[in-house]
Amino acid sequence: MSTDPSADQEKYTHCHALDCHRTQQKSLFVDLTTPEVALDVARSARASFGADDLALARSSWTDAAGALSTAVQRLRHVGLDDFGGLDSDPELAMVACLVAEEAGRAALPAPVAALITGAGTGRSVPLHAVDRGVDQVLLDYAALLDQSCTIDPSGHIVPMMATPLTADPKMLAPHAAVCRPVGDGEVGSPRTWAWHETFSAFSSSGAMSHVLDLGARHLNERIQFGKPLKTRQALEYRFVDAAVAARGLRELALFTAWRLNADPTAGEGAALALRLVHLETVRDVMRHIHQIHGAIGFCFEHDLALISQYLQFRRYQPVPLSQTRARLADHIDDIPSLHRAGSLG
Repeated sequence: MSTDPSADQEKYTHCHALDCHRTQQKSLFVDLTTPEVALDVARSARASFGADDLALARSSWTDAAGALSTAVQRLRHVGLDDFGGLDSDPELAMVACLVAEEAGRAALPAPVAALITGAGTGRSVPLHAVDRGVDQVLLDYAALLDQSCTIDPSGHIVPMMATPLTADPKMLAPHAAVCRPVGDGEVGSPRTWAWHETFSAFSSSGAMSHVLDLGARHLNERIQFGKPLKTRQALEYRFVDAAVAARGLRELALFTAWRLNADPTAGEGAALALRLVHLETVRDVMRHIHQIHGAIGFCFEHDLALISQYLQFRRYQPVPLSQTRARLADHIDDIPSLHRAGSLG
């Protein structure tokens, strides 16, 4: 050992910093192995939800209450009622994430993320994520339900009652209703808000997967000026950009689910980082795929228009894109990194 105490102290400090660096690297190692049981349930959900023809989603235009009831039954068929304790069971949480993804692929006419979140907290009613301090809020599908609940980022859970509709339903949210609180509510886990946003992102990821399938089929089958659309390089580039963006959303959704399971301190910051990518991906992918389809993608009879409608409400609740960016700035240190603010001093 050196006889110079200052040299020994410097060596100790260097070794301690190296150990901390290695520990942090280890904590950032991500295991994205999907449990086999989750894959099995996902396959069952795909067969049950009807993603191939979107028949159930389309039926909600003429029988919204019946379509919602059938959608909830199908969710229960793949284990919705068994989702209690998601926050303490990583395997069950991944099952729930993949069920949400398959529901999105089928544009299932139900508040899927809210139903799964509610089931995860032992509730039989949807538990919607909302912003802080709202006296009334627009909730999707609330017009068809006797009661819903909301949770804000602090974990405050409040029962909500829909007010009677005073105007014709809006096209982009035909089953939404303004809701007001019933009672003072209760205190829950702040992480529940983050789980809701994770399930919402998985639902959109499934919808993006279906949208990409539609785009690929249109590029291959549509003949224009004697050639398939896929020979037009500009459209090919658009499709590649959309595919890369959709894949990035899914990878981040998987990472966020893993992080919520592995890190008990993860919560609103992780959810906001995912929500930012989620909203940007929905915007960019739908822009590219609609451009590939042209005017036909806006026809109500086309599957692309149906999925577009399915995705709209989550773009504005619980917080829109601009507010998501602003809110994330307050949680920038929550994003995992080997370098923290002030760590280079």
